[in-house]
Amino acid sequence: MKRRVHVLDRDICSGKSDLTIVPCSGKMKEVEKPRNQERIDFYGLPRPFDLKDKFKYGEISPIFPPSRNAGKIKYFAFAASVYNDSDPEDIERIGEQIGAITKANEEIRHVEAPFLGCGDGKLHPREAMTALAKGFLMSSHPDAELQLCSDSALSVSEAKNAINKLFRTMTSKEDARHDNEHSLDAAEKVHQIFNTYISGTVQNVATGSHRFEQHASNTESNTELFKQLIEAIKTVNQPEVTASISKNVEQMQITQGTPEFKKHYQHFMSVLSDHMQVFGPVVAAYLPGLAAILK
Repeated sequence: MKRRVHVLDRDICSGKSDLTIVPCSGKMKEVEKPRNQERIDFYGLPRPFDLKDKFKYGEISPIFPPSRNAGKIKYFAFAASVYNDSDPEDIERIGEQIGAITKANEEIRHVEAPFLGCGDGKLHPREAMTALAKGFLMSSHPDAELQLCSDSALSVSEAKNAINKLFRTMTSKEDARHDNEHSLDAAEKVHQIFNTYISGTVQNVATGSHRFEQHASNTESNTELFKQLIEAIKTVNQPEVTASISKNVEQMQITQGTPEFKKHYQHFMSVLSDHMQVFGPVVAAYLPGLAAILK
């Protein structure tokens, strides 16, 4: 996962951006804070409750360009991030909406926002920025970046550490999901092509033999499974690929019963899916036995 959230030691509107998010209250009739009123006056922005398209707490307004002093910032949007006490789930939802804008509008790739939900919203800065970043990462264009501008009591170093922790967590989950999907996809390809769902004593697809029984309940039967699988693979006249797959099978045999087995099984299924026309008919009878070991 590309690192697409950055923490900057500055306020919003003090650098370049494609979209700047300005916080506002979910109580639309409230008078704007002095700092927000300065931004509204300087850039000629509408007040949140004067916008034609209404929005409420936990939402962002439609985007609009500044009517004055344009140049550094292409578009603005208000985020209704405070209504009494802010909730992290609502801030995360705002982050998702901001991310969705980057997918819908190719002009918008660099977004800046403050730590929404802090101050009057009473969220801890770390909690607020983590929620916003998480929502953004889940929905944004892969090339879009979010610049979180720190003007809170949370130091930039603390903020960066929190973002790094979030990034590691999301990357780990993404890798696990990808590995699982890749493994299932490869296995499904093989099963769809050969439609081989075997149980009990079956005919060996490669040799026509009935010697192989489809069980994986103990190490002895598994040893026979791996032995016959390697023998079957070696009947294919593709030395380099055969050697690679055979080695992978040997690794599965060595690691059976350990967490490492799954990794070698996934690699085996992936390679098999790339050479299924050649190796599929040879190994099809052994797939249910391997799957049983995985369970």
